Amino acid sequence: MWFYCKLILSASLVLLACTVVNADSWRADISRADWVLNVREHSVQQIEPLTRLLDTFIEAQGNKIVIRYPGGDEGEQWATQLIAYLVSLGIPSSYIEQEPGSGRQGMIRLVVEQNESKP
Repeated sequence: MWFYCKLILSASLVLLACTVVNADSWRADISRADWVLNVREHSVQQIEPLTRLLDTFIEAQGNKIVIRYPGGDEGEQWATQLIAYLVSLGIPSSYIEQEPGSGRQGMIRLVVEQNESKP
């Protein structure tokens, strides 16, 4: 009996977590170290959060991608480089926004959220 209670509780928590993520938005971070290493190796596709970002964006119609980058010229340059990469993969630039303020130095935050301005 205790096993079934734990199983039901676990399943409920998973469903609740999925609901919260879908209701708000999808988020992931990329560190500067991961980005630099993979750009040098010409394997940006190997950065796991980018793979998930593309999958999440493509799955749900009407979403936009928000790139929150660390402040300063270096952060802005990094965000511009990332946007160029996403556009080269076929994501229209009109579905990508960039905002300063990732909250952490050396980290870009990727967010997929509902796009209120697109039908």
